[in-house]
Amino acid sequence: MLMSDHANCEMSARVKDILLSLMIGHWKSKPCCQHQNFTEHRWGHVKSNLEWLMAFLDVDPDYWLLTLNCACSVMNLTAEKILGWRTPQEVATGETPDICILLCFVFWDVVHCARHANERPGPQKGQEIRGCFVGFAWDVGHKLTFLVLTDDSQKVIKRSVL
Repeated sequence: MLMSDHANCEMSARVKDILLSLMIGHWKSKPCCQHQNFTEHRWGHVKSNLEWLMAFLDVDPDYWLLTLNCACSVMNLTAEKILGWRTPQEVATGETPDICILLCFVFWDVVHCARHANERPGPQKGQEIRGCFVGFAWDVGHKLTFLVLTDDSQKVIKRSVL
């Protein structure tokens, strides 16, 4: 279901055609009553988690998007009372998710991983790269593949062995 606040771009004929063809419902709050939109309420939880995580771990503000991505991933794998103690991912897909990935590292943990042949050695010479754990690589490798922000190049790389 698409939940909106009567925004004109969400109410266009093109969007209505797409929703109709994909059999997606559409719910609208009354104009100027965003408190009726439950997604706005959920965004409040996401924002407070983001702010707490960045303050608690003293994360550089430049990395707010990585922090947000990780916080949302954790929230999607955390059971909610309103969902009958099921995770949002389980409700969306119908499959019970494996949450063991959440037990491996905490955001901003210092990790070491292998340097691949195509990666230039920076100030750190050797076979290992030092970096910080910044999330989960859902689109690469198996389910235990992680995102690492490297200390030397400040790039995000994907690794399954840390």
